[in-house]
Amino acid sequence: MNPSDATSLVRDWLLDQGADLPEATDLLPALAAQLGAVGVPVDRMLVATLIVHPQADAYGIEWSKESAVASTVVQPRRRFEAIRYPNNPIDRTNGRTTALHLRLEPGESDPVLGGLARAGYRDFMAMPLVIGGCFKGAVTLATRAESGFHADHAMVFQGCMGALRAVLRPHITALVQRTLLRAYLGHDAGDRVHQGQVARGDGETLRTAIWFSDLRGFTNLTATLPRATLLGLLNDVFEVLVNSVHAHGGQVL
Repeated sequence: MNPSDATSLVRDWLLDQGADLPEATDLLPALAAQLGAVGVPVDRMLVATLIVHPQADAYGIEWSKESAVASTVVQPRRRFEAIRYPNNPIDRTNGRTTALHLRLEPGESDPVLGGLARAGYRDFMAMPLVIGGCFKGAVTLATRAESGFHADHAMVFQGCMGALRAVLRPHITALVQRTLLRAYLGHDAGDRVHQGQVARGDGETLRTAIWFSDLRGFTNLTATLPRATLLGLLNDVFEVLVNSVHAHGGQVL
């Protein structure tokens, strides 16, 4: 199939059936299937986008042929900083109008591309994710096909990005809203507000316990530790406490 016809088929599918899918996690495996049907051999797809969040910097929606279903990954600030090295593949897409196309070789030194090469992927393409005229991340494809991606595959990918951005935009907007509501209201209350439970009098009766705790010697620590060290200590303590609460179904505001 020539690239123009393949692009039209995938683009029409995105704007029709793809736009009706309820979640971005539903969109990725279905889109991979559509690309495969027109000859683009996709084995992994990632939508990576920057988000507004007090504890994280990026959000990823990832699909691979092995997992069959897409999953979401929140990149905590520390982990995000570790992959935001100079000339990383995501930032290299910024401002591009053609696909970033990189062959994955054994012994690849780039941290991200090297990880993909060790996992058996042989070729990589990426395009910028531009929402409202602003760079928000990238969409990446990887394949295990030994022949990799061809120029025709890149043309199809490029030609579909406008439609893909349009379909992803409401998903990303909803993601930012839901993420912020969860961060400041808790998962349960945040999700209920996001679903429209905002009228005066809306509510739910719950059995609850409120946990108060203190850090031994904290007053002395505030007088002796540098500010950055003290805040790092608090973050470490809170992470242990919050993870324990979440593990037992609790919520933290």
